[in-house]
Amino acid sequence: MDDVLIQKLSLPRFLFREAQSALQRSGPFSGGMATSLFQDSVEMFLRILAEHGRVRDGDSVAFDKLLNVVGAKFSPVLERKAEISRMNKARVAFKHHRLLISNEEALIFAKSVEAFLTEVSSDVLQLDFGTVSLVSAIGHRRTENWLHKAESFACEGNYRESLECSAKAFAIYSAAMSAGQWQTNNHNMPPLWLDFGNDLRKLNHSLTEFANWVTDNLDQVHTHIDLIMKGVNLVSYRRFQALTPFVRFSEVKTMISVIWRAGSPDNPSKEDVGFCINFVVESALQIRDSHLPGGPKFYTEKMPQDAVVENDCDVIVYPKENPQEVIRTALVGETLEVVSSSFKEVPGYVAVLQDGESAYVASDCVRVLSEKRGDGPTME
Repeated sequence: MDDVLIQKLSLPRFLFREAQSALQRSGPFSGGMATSLFQDSVEMFLRILAEHGRVRDGDSVAFDKLLNVVGAKFSPVLERKAEISRMNKARVAFKHHRLLISNEEALIFAKSVEAFLTEVSSDVLQLDFGTVSLVSAIGHRRTENWLHKAESFACEGNYRESLECSAKAFAIYSAAMSAGQWQTNNHNMPPLWLDFGNDLRKLNHSLTEFANWVTDNLDQVHTHIDLIMKGVNLVSYRRFQALTPFVRFSEVKTMISVIWRAGSPDNPSKEDVGFCINFVVESALQIRDSHLPGGPKFYTEKMPQDAVVENDCDVIVYPKENPQEVIRTALVGETLEVVSSSFKEVPGYVAVLQDGESAYVASDCVRVLSEKRGDGPTME
């Protein structure tokens, strides 16, 4: 299957997921909003099919005609035409005539759309629609990179390596969306046994251990509350923890260590790996949707400067890491935002903004604008 086609299919799959989420929300318009999104998912899917099958006029006709012209090329499309058309009529009535759609009715549409997408994908594309990756919808490149690695290892049958990549992806995204808390804790605290003997040094040592234990446990409670508030399924999170290792970061966001938890499986199954990848994707989308703008960033200050890329160069997490973790490639002509990272300046590199965080590019690959934006910048 063409990777480009699969990437395109991530959009209708994302719209279908958003429709399911809308259906779970209470309110008089939730059924109508969900139905609109279900229809958007089907329409986008049909237009991708039209392009895939080189269907004439498939990119310009209205929805009803789109069903017919794509159905003429791919007969499985027509098998559920009546159900899809009924849903579209309800959507039009909701959008143009303010006729409400009940959640019960929208739930029927949801089942019809899921069956349509699943069956047509299987019959026409020989693809399981439910497995289409939503990684690219996350919008945080470093997280996406590790999830793609997790998917690659899973396809190769290297399940333990895949679980490790999923753990890294979740830890990276959680820290990135939690005000720069890069030094994460091991939320698998053992019970504490203290010896309050008469020896003063032993007593002080025990009290210190107790204080650290309380702090770590409070951090664990805070993490759980934070995840619940962001819509992450806590039961699934605990299963994810049981399957994956603990990842620890440095203050410059490089990975210090990966520690497998006691009891984690030595021979994880394909189901375990799929669960963990899906958990990270779904949780990242939930966290992203609940994220409040304007929160703290991980760079000290956003500078009123841009850097223009003169030679293709890697955007990396931290230059002194060996090997360096490459986030992406910045292309010639691209404009990057410069940020202040005076606490971690690295000779030969410029700190730039990548997905709301500081990253680095080689200084000999860019030209930094010396003037503030909008003031007729010149090149340094």
